[in-house]
Amino acid sequence: MEGISASVGGADHDIDTPGFLHCYNWFKNGVKNWSDSDPTSDQVQVDHMRDEDLYDLYLLDMQDLESLETPPSMSVWKKVWVDHFPEVVIREVKSVGTKDKVRHMSTIHHQLIRFPHL
Repeated sequence: MEGISASVGGADHDIDTPGFLHCYNWFKNGVKNWSDSDPTSDQVQVDHMRDEDLYDLYLLDMQDLESLETPPSMSVWKKVWVDHFPEVVIREVKSVGTKDKVRHMSTIHHQLIRFPHL
């Protein structure tokens, strides 16, 4: 890990700062608790959520470990993610296919026939 550093907002966050180190270790080891590996690629996929929600999961993990008095900001956390762990991705939401829409409309139709007062 020698030579790893990041710059956020003009400030350097080298590997020897506690916040940077905790973020780095969480992405390297802890994100496995919240993700699945894609066997067809190098991607590590996290369930669909906002970046802020994944950061909150990181904070929960850090609270459980009671490892930092002051956790790193989201900008430091995100910089570690983007610069050092691009294989960690948030799973995309897939749109509903035509067959599912037809099945959904058919279900609604059957419910209206069975329960006309709805």
